[in-house]
Amino acid sequence: MLNIDKLLNIIQENYELNKPNGFENIKKVKYLNELDELRIPRNKILICGSATLALYGLRDNKDLDVAVSKDMFKKLEKDKRFKRIFAGSGSKVLNYKNVDIHRNNWPFKNTVEDELKKSLIIDGYHFYSIYRLLEWKKKVNRDKDQKDARMISKFIKDNNIDNRR
Repeated sequence: MLNIDKLLNIIQENYELNKPNGFENIKKVKYLNELDELRIPRNKILICGSATLALYGLRDNKDLDVAVSKDMFKKLEKDKRFKRIFAGSGSKVLNYKNVDIHRNNWPFKNTVEDELKKSLIIDGYHFYSIYRLLEWKKKVNRDKDQKDARMISKFIKDNNIDNRR
């Protein structure tokens, strides 16, 4: 099994992380421009969901799910650009074009701030790691999440990636 340092080498070799513009697959993540239109500091946003899959070249993201702290969410709620919708979990979501902003780190109990400290940072954007996304997909466990979890597990196995340090 590989350790995290070897994983980073694989990513650098296969996904050109060391190019001047960062992780080359960042171009495959849709709707980052819409997120940037909101002018929320990148270090306050955790990009989760299918955007991580797009980042690894596993599949396209159909929207951009992000999580922010409860305080940031309260601030954004005052912004008239957002539609207020409800996620399948029943939680309130702020929608702007193809960007959905969540106010917590559901289904995990830790805070968004805690997750940001462990995130994968590419071009200033904070993404769930592939491992954290796998945990998320297994916890939520909808049909589409089960399919994604199998795909992520295969990717990890095929690349002989181990999450232990």
